[in-house]
Amino acid sequence: MMKVLHVMALVCLMALLAVSVYASDADFGGFARSVAMGGAGLALSDNAVATTVINPAAGAASGTKMRFVIPSLDYATKGTTVDELRSRTNEISDTGTDDAIKLAEDFGEHQTKLSAGLMTGFVGGYGVTLEGEAQGLVNPGANFQNWVTAGHPTTPAGLLAAGLVANTLPATIAAYAATLTTGTYVTGRLVYDAPSITYGKGFSAGEGKLWIGGKAKFIHSEVQTWDIASSVSGSDLALDAVERPKEKDNGFGMDLGFIYQPVKSKVQYGMVIDNFIEPNLKGIDAAAMWSVGAACRISPKILVASDIVNFNKANSMGASWRTGVEWQVMKSAALRCGYSGKSFTWGFSALGMDFAFSSEAPNMISRTLAF
Repeated sequence: MMKVLHVMALVCLMALLAVSVYASDADFGGFARSVAMGGAGLALSDNAVATTVINPAAGAASGTKMRFVIPSLDYATKGTTVDELRSRTNEISDTGTDDAIKLAEDFGEHQTKLSAGLMTGFVGGYGVTLEGEAQGLVNPGANFQNWVTAGHPTTPAGLLAAGLVANTLPATIAAYAATLTTGTYVTGRLVYDAPSITYGKGFSAGEGKLWIGGKAKFIHSEVQTWDIASSVSGSDLALDAVERPKEKDNGFGMDLGFIYQPVKSKVQYGMVIDNFIEPNLKGIDAAAMWSVGAACRISPKILVASDIVNFNKANSMGASWRTGVEWQVMKSAALRCGYSGKSFTWGFSALGMDFAFSSEAPNMISRTLAF
């Protein structure tokens, strides 16, 4: 299944290479509408495809029959840009011992992460989706970062000229090599739902209507890691990558979603409890995360949404306030923008296709597995 990780990362990278270097994160399809609005929208129910992915009650609240979700792509980088990754598609897609070393050397100035996600399926009052997220991570130790920043010299003369060693004695070079790669590794991770099953139903509730939905997630995870090691070959530094045993795990989790629409009110309210049933997966934090939001269509063409995400501060992450606006320019086109609590986001839809861009995309509340 690690081949799936490589293919997912490569497909998402190649599909989004045209994205501006100023927008390191990009989304197409299912999550894009909410991402473009700063990550807000869990109270929305006007589009089953775009809203069920963040609130399992939205499919039933939308009142539409089951609809096909065009495969959506999500792509994000941290510590690098799209342009810097253009020449690295081979290493990303075929990571092995040699490529792990190349990635560590090329991106070892600081921690670098590439994330790619895919999602498709059918949504509505009842839905079945397939979702997956792959990550590639280069994690350099402090000494390794300094070495890469200095141009990663390998000869004793080069190390001395870079100020990394005090002299070129064999014992000095060997001592430096022994600590160079401490804490340095390259890892690939894959988490996927195969499948997720969503069901929702509406009820009369006082002066309004309440929809409740649940999302059962059958989750699988795989992790492959290469520890970068250094030694002296002859008189020069040499790197190697030591592959750890592959880690696999399976778990079951469930999310709950609620949408409430008061009678004769333009405001609609939503709440999501992600990981209401917490999946047990090795190396992954998946505590229950509580989020609330509201949305209002202030005119036929203007929609605003605002959420407070993770107000219980699960998974060692703080709460965040997210807000966004959508302007329906015409029936088949809309413009969107928002603020995620960290960065501004923007996007658009055209002929049923949604796109979103940002310098740092909000972590969607439907992705609450911290790994």
